[in-house]
Amino acid sequence: MATAKVSRSDHGQTVQLPEGFSFKSDEVEVFRRGDEVVLKERNRTLAALAAIDRLPDDMVRAVEEAEDPPPQERKW
Repeated sequence: MATAKVSRSDHGQTVQLPEGFSFKSDEVEVFRRGDEVVLKERNRTLAALAAIDRLPDDMVRAVEEAEDPPPQERKW
């Protein structure tokens, strides 16, 4: 398993990724999954937006017309 070097900076921590783990973009999404910290390359290309055009018209219409369900009532 590959490891990465962690160091402190003025505003948090930096992680130096080993060769083969580089990203194409200069920004990544960061989130926790259990006890893991996951770095995910942001998909900011127009190709991702173009995928919306390939959705069936009835699916797009259903999303546009969808209503939020009423709030749940819970006993505390």
